[in-house]
Amino acid sequence: MSDSVQMAMSKNWSNAIGAYMALDWGLKCESLNPPYATFHSPKTNGKVRFEIYFTNYYTDVKGNWVSTETIDVKSLGISDYIVLCVWNKPNNNCVVLKSEDAVALMNNNKDRFHLTELVPLIKRKFEIGVSKMDNANLSNEANS
Repeated sequence: MSDSVQMAMSKNWSNAIGAYMALDWGLKCESLNPPYATFHSPKTNGKVRFEIYFTNYYTDVKGNWVSTETIDVKSLGISDYIVLCVWNKPNNNCVVLKSEDAVALMNNNKDRFHLTELVPLIKRKFEIGVSKMDNANLSNEANS
C-alpha cells in the first residue's frame, strides 16, 4: 500500500479507533487529533494519551514482518500508549503497546520488525475489519 494511503488511513480511522477504545475501556474522550487521542480515566483519575497508526505486515523467506515505513518513529514516545492497526493481518489486528516498548522496538529496527518481536510487548489486542480499497496501490509485499 502506498505511504500516502496508509497515512490517510491513520488520519481518517484513528478517531474511530479512539471512540471504540473510549466505549470499550470506559474512558472519557477529551480530544481526538489524529494520530493522537487523549482520554480521562475514571479508574486512575488521570489522562491517558494514545497514538494510533495503521501499518501492514508481509512475509518473505526470513519470516513475517510489520512495516514501520509510514510511522514517524522519531516522534514516538510522547503518548502513554501506541496502537498499531495492522490492516492486512487477520484476527486481532490492532495491538496496544506501552510507548517505551514501541520506541525501543521501532528504533532498534529499520523500516520493519519481526512479528515475533511484537508479541511479548502486547498489552491489549482487538480486531477491526478493513477491506482492501479498490484504488489502493498495494505492493506485492503487502498482498502476501
